[in-house]
Amino acid sequence: MQKNQKSLFDMFPKRKNPIPPTVSAPLLIQPAPIAPVTPTNPGINDAHQAEQVQSPHNRSGNALPICPLGVKLLDDFRNRIDLLSVEVREAGDDHELAQFSGNPSALVVSDGDVWETWDGILNRLLQRTKEELKLLVCRGEKGLKGLHRIIECLVFERGVGGALIEGKLHRLCEAMEDV
Repeated sequence: MQKNQKSLFDMFPKRKNPIPPTVSAPLLIQPAPIAPVTPTNPGINDAHQAEQVQSPHNRSGNALPICPLGVKLLDDFRNRIDLLSVEVREAGDDHELAQFSGNPSALVVSDGDVWETWDGILNRLLQRTKEELKLLVCRGEKGLKGLHRIIECLVFERGVGGALIEGKLHRLCEAMEDV
């Protein structure tokens, strides 16, 4: 550096006495510990609930977390299904949701990331106009109950987070309200 050039620090005078702070730092907020969520859902039949008692595991054998938001969304969805009027038709073999009426554990199979497969399937099914979604609203095992079991399997057995299904279920539940 040349003698004629000044450093940036030379342009500002140094303080002789530091000014003490006039406020104190707030206390840190410590969150309460989160209790582990067990898949005990009153909307699940006893045989299916017995399958769910063990924690799901990923490929490396580690237990998958069960998302509390996913559990809440499934409970809300199941309650809405149970509250459907008897006037809402029951789905038959030709209904679009009948493809989900089988054993969910057998249907939710994937070599890679299970959500990559099911996100596309659920998007094609649920990313529709409200009028088109109303056509999906049908009671029975080949209707919304079958779809509920598939999503339940994704959350409890495959560790899919609730944030991933929230928008999809919200749109469907809005259509259910209008039926």
